[in-house]
Amino acid sequence: MFRLFLLFLLFYNTIFSSFAQISGQINNEKKENIEFANVSLHSLPDSTVITGQLSDAEGKFSFDFPQKIADYYVKVSQIGFKTNYSTIFSNKNSSTIQITIILEEDVKNLEGVEIFAKKNFLEYQADKTILNVENSVFSNGLSSSDILKRAPGVAVDQNGGLSLKGRKEVLVLIDGKPTYLTDEQVGRLLKSLPANQIATIEISTTPSAKFDAEGNAGYINIKLKKNAINGFHGDINISAGQGWFSKQNTGIHLNYKKGIANITANYDFNYDVWMNNYKSDRNIQSTQGTTTFNQNAYYRVPNVTHTLKLAADFNISPTLTMGVQGQGLQTSNSWQGGNQTQLFDNSVFNQNLITQDFSKDFFREFTSNFYIRYQKDSLSELSFDADYAKFDQRNPQGFITRTYNQAGTEIAPVFILNSKVPTLMDIYAFKADYTRKIGKSKLETGAKWSWVNTDNDMRFVQTINNIETIDTRRTNHFIYRENIWAAYVNFSGKKDKLTYQFGLRAEKTTTRGEQRITNQIFTRDYFNLFPQISLDYQWNKKNAIGINYNKRIDRPNYKSLNPFVYFLDLYASEAGNPFLTPQFTNHTELNYRFDEWLQITANYSQTDFVMTDILKQNSTTQEMIYTKDNL
Repeated sequence: MFRLFLLFLLFYNTIFSSFAQISGQINNEKKENIEFANVSLHSLPDSTVITGQLSDAEGKFSFDFPQKIADYYVKVSQIGFKTNYSTIFSNKNSSTIQITIILEEDVKNLEGVEIFAKKNFLEYQADKTILNVENSVFSNGLSSSDILKRAPGVAVDQNGGLSLKGRKEVLVLIDGKPTYLTDEQVGRLLKSLPANQIATIEISTTPSAKFDAEGNAGYINIKLKKNAINGFHGDINISAGQGWFSKQNTGIHLNYKKGIANITANYDFNYDVWMNNYKSDRNIQSTQGTTTFNQNAYYRVPNVTHTLKLAADFNISPTLTMGVQGQGLQTSNSWQGGNQTQLFDNSVFNQNLITQDFSKDFFREFTSNFYIRYQKDSLSELSFDADYAKFDQRNPQGFITRTYNQAGTEIAPVFILNSKVPTLMDIYAFKADYTRKIGKSKLETGAKWSWVNTDNDMRFVQTINNIETIDTRRTNHFIYRENIWAAYVNFSGKKDKLTYQFGLRAEKTTTRGEQRITNQIFTRDYFNLFPQISLDYQWNKKNAIGINYNKRIDRPNYKSLNPFVYFLDLYASEAGNPFLTPQFTNHTELNYRFDEWLQITANYSQTDFVMTDILKQNSTTQEMIYTKDNL
């Protein structure tokens, strides 16, 4: 025992002494703190990058790095300053190193006029937050999903799903265009999009009336870099990581610019693994007493994503620009695992069900866009966009359930359920926007029409005692169509120290759902107005206060409306609700900003007709059904 204790102490000391620390301060020549400077640690003799980060609001940084006996130096850069380096140091005799680095302003003279540029990584404006990703320390080796994990108010789950200030209905745009993807599919796209392709990321919880009213959390707009260099150039990126599971990103990005044409071709690959674990305990009361279900499930899900994008932009004349782009996304994953359900009657063990899950998920998406921009002069602009998107999702599912008694003996025939769950979706969207500057103000107006057609054909076959039969309870064919007509007007400007924006968006929605197996048809037709107000008062150079308000909508998707049952196991299923209605959110935000790098925000939201997950129990079949309903 004493030897084991000594070995533990040796192991403990080895682990906790294997990291040295470097901390420091970044100042300018006036000894003022420089926040959000790019700080990287390099080892000699080959200047290998060990790690990197941004200095905090007080200009401080701190590194933990493996205590390999070597020579090191720190490199610091920031827009508007000359890059500087620390002296070379070694960690041979010290595990804690303190350094201070002074950055000299990078002043450029142009005909006697001094031009000085400085852009922080994090920038707060009246109605949005901006992440200046380009040229930051985060622009290499990370994905756009990794960048968003560092954004204030944004949370990213293990599947890549986004939430903004605690609300999950986020409208994700790329270069101002909607992705038309589900939360999970957006997560896959963002994991495969490398950060070095991003210029900025805009985040807003109170979008203007120009944006779709969908999404109660607001929007995240990822603006990609625009090439301004003539000729052919490109880059290749490879990165890998290891946590509980491995992950990998690879990308090839090519660009050719000559004359009026700018052509881009990008390919990105992503591989990662996520886990899905859940536990459910429930009791069902009946005249015979209480039946208890204890369920545990574990899944390991490897994911592979391929993304290919081709785009061409043409500057026809100083006033006319047009372009076309197409993007393909393919994802595949396999669910490796299953669940165990133990049944107790009045606290006495009854049976144990073991379900193996062999489900797979294949998803293909193609999106395209054609646009025209006409700018007659510096005061007005007219634009037109046409979008088409096609989705093809195949979900072959396989479940094998065995039933055992307490002694581990099978007491029922093996139940096998196989299914094909293809979903096809087509989306068409057309919009026109007009902008006109009037003095110090700006008037924006436009209209949009979108049409969605979804075809979901589920086929289930069950096998009991080697006899295959069609499972009519779960087999269904559901078709869903949605039309949205929208128009908006937005007026913004500045008067002395007050910046204002007033907008109103109108949307008319018609939907039709058809369950062909049961010949059920349901329709919806509703019209809504979505106001938006933003007021911002900047009483001096560094201090500003603002208030924002808008109204948003979240519509139920086709799966939430389909009344048929999705199989989970013999005693658990999921079903849609054809009577589910949209939820509406009124959101108000009060914010105080200091010097564009500090923001304090208070938010208040009220949601009506909240769509929420509920659990229903069938006391006869003892089945648990997950569904949605409005509160």
